[in-house]
Amino acid sequence: WFAVRQMAAILGELALPETLGQLEAAFKNPHIKVKREVLKSISRIQTPRSTAFLVKTLEIEGADPSLTTYAIIALGMRRDPAAIEPLSKIALRWEPFSDKQEPKKEAVRSLGLIGDKKAVPALTQILSRTTWFGKKINEEFKCLAAGSLAMIGGSEAIKAIEAAYQQSEGELNMVCKKILERKEKAL
Repeated sequence: WFAVRQMAAILGELALPETLGQLEAAFKNPHIKVKREVLKSISRIQTPRSTAFLVKTLEIEGADPSLTTYAIIALGMRRDPAAIEPLSKIALRWEPFSDKQEPKKEAVRSLGLIGDKKAVPALTQILSRTTWFGKKINEEFKCLAAGSLAMIGGSEAIKAIEAAYQQSEGELNMVCKKILERKEKAL
C-alpha cells in the first residue's frame, strides 16, 4: 500500500488531467491511507471529470466518514456549482442521533464556500427546520446554515437570516444578529 500511496502523491503533485485514470484505479486499493491520498491528489486536478469523481465518492455506501468529509471539503474548495445538488442532499439528511455528523457539517459549510444562489433553498430549509429531538445538533446546523447563507449573500439569503433572527433565541439568535450587523456596516 505504501508504494501505491506514494505514487498517488506524486501524481497529485503533477496535477495533470492525464493522470486521472491511474488515480481512479488506485482508489480501488482497499487501504484507507491510499484512498485518502488519491482523493487529495484528485482534488488538485481541476476538471469536470475530477469533480464527478469526488461527487461519486459521496455516494459510496458504507464509506469511511473521513473519506466522505475530505471529498466534501474538496468540492467546497473548488467552488463548482455542479456540487450543489449532492452536497445539499447530504446537508439536508436529518440524523439527530448519528455520531457521524461531520460530513453533514462540512456539506453545509461547503455550500457557503461555493457561493452560488442555487444553494439558498437547501440552506434556508436547514435554517428553518424545527425538531423535537436533537435540538442542540439542530441549533448547530442552523448556525452553520446562517453562516453559509451570509457567504452567499443576496436578498433571499438575507431574508432567511432575518426570519431566523426574529424566531430564534440563544446561539442562533446571536449568530444571525452578528451577520445582520456586519451586513449593515458593509452598506
